[in-house]
Amino acid sequence: MTDVLILGGGVAGLSAGIYSLMNGHSVTICEQHTIVGGNLTGWNRKGYHIDNCIHWLTGTNPNSGLYKMWEELGALGDDIKIIQSDKLYTYEKDGKNVSLWRDIDKTVDEMLAIAPEDEKRIRKFGNTVKKAMFLSGVGGENHDKGGTVFNKLDALFSIIEYNNQTVTEYGKTYENPFLQGFFSCITGPNFSMSSYIFVAATYCSDNGGIPEGGSFSMALRLADRFKSLGGNLITGVRATKVNIENKVAKSVTFEDGKTIEADNIVITFDPKMVFGKLLDKEMPQPFRRLYSSKAFERFSSIHAAFEVDAEEIPFYGSLIVDVPEDLQKILCGDKCVLREFSHETKYSPEGRNIIQTMIYTDEINAARFVKLAKEGKGYKEAKKELRDAQMELIERTVPVLKGKIDCLDSWTPASYARYVGSEIGSFMSFQMPKKKMPSVIKSKVSGIQNVFLATQWQMAPGGLPIAAKVGKMAADAINKRKKKDK
Repeated sequence: MTDVLILGGGVAGLSAGIYSLMNGHSVTICEQHTIVGGNLTGWNRKGYHIDNCIHWLTGTNPNSGLYKMWEELGALGDDIKIIQSDKLYTYEKDGKNVSLWRDIDKTVDEMLAIAPEDEKRIRKFGNTVKKAMFLSGVGGENHDKGGTVFNKLDALFSIIEYNNQTVTEYGKTYENPFLQGFFSCITGPNFSMSSYIFVAATYCSDNGGIPEGGSFSMALRLADRFKSLGGNLITGVRATKVNIENKVAKSVTFEDGKTIEADNIVITFDPKMVFGKLLDKEMPQPFRRLYSSKAFERFSSIHAAFEVDAEEIPFYGSLIVDVPEDLQKILCGDKCVLREFSHETKYSPEGRNIIQTMIYTDEINAARFVKLAKEGKGYKEAKKELRDAQMELIERTVPVLKGKIDCLDSWTPASYARYVGSEIGSFMSFQMPKKKMPSVIKSKVSGIQNVFLATQWQMAPGGLPIAAKVGKMAADAINKRKKKDK
């Protein structure tokens, strides 16, 4: 018997486990794979390391509220180097390029040089990004100010205006056509523009760096923190049923037929794969509304990793380009992120490099890949076509690399569906649409006394900070229940 049994060893599960241990409970985490981390992972191929998750981590500025949470979880600390690149990404088209620099004024200057006719709108955008920094305690010249009540209200009113448009719609308000693609290329075309403001404010305030070692190293630190507090971690076990008697969950049965009893059970999976399956209960209405909403669309992505037979690559960081029209149908998207990893010298053998690609794809295409993989018909052929198209795109974009790259690995929404158990291969949750404000679905599952959720699906758009937050929410809810029972 354990006080808290957590199903899933991703960020949400590890967070729920760590905070439950800090609250004095005995905790067991059961993870279906042989390693923890969920989407926060990476793997090796032919002497190269492929990083699946972190492009930027919100909360790396010690002045932000999130930093303390990451520190408590063991993810960040004085001994963890934060890599702060001078730009998040560069959008390139027709020989022109603009970057989201860590110095937002530099971004504004680049935009003005290309589109002086849009000066008023450009300067307003830059000022709004600066205002938004105060909401996370990273405003001001040194990114260490929380701001006054006036500062925060001013920021909120400025951001609300952007919340009425998607990034695509906002881009179209610019007279210069080049800037129209700049805002939508990093988040996907249907995200709210206010989401982009927060991305820019995060990155441009030293609050969106990358912990050295990348995703998998961070996952291992979380696991080490959990075990150091006395947590019990069991890997290679897949839960099949939560056993309920008289509205109380008594135990969990696993694929091998074994059961584990617990006073409290925390579930961290995609709710679509929980209710009516793992848990014999109808999905709560707040989740049903999200899954049926056209605004809160799910999304996924297509990826490949390529070894590069060259010491230098003629770009650094993330370069985002338009997918050529003849490749858009194959790649299921119109923008591609090309990412190199010169900031991590251990990811590639000496004298060589690695490039990874990412193309956002919508819910319909993501579901199609998942179906292909389940049926086993045409999936291998589809993956090969994707790999070939991504290699073609790289060689067209960076002609000097033609004949110098080879595919190490590729993965699709079906890969995410298999690995993390999301229905259509979503690696986050729902897009953050326009005209909506973030809200959180509570952890407690109504109708069952001791089952709680800790899943990034409780708040759009998901991601690492939200996963960590809902993990803490579940731990707090369990602690509240314990105190009430006393």
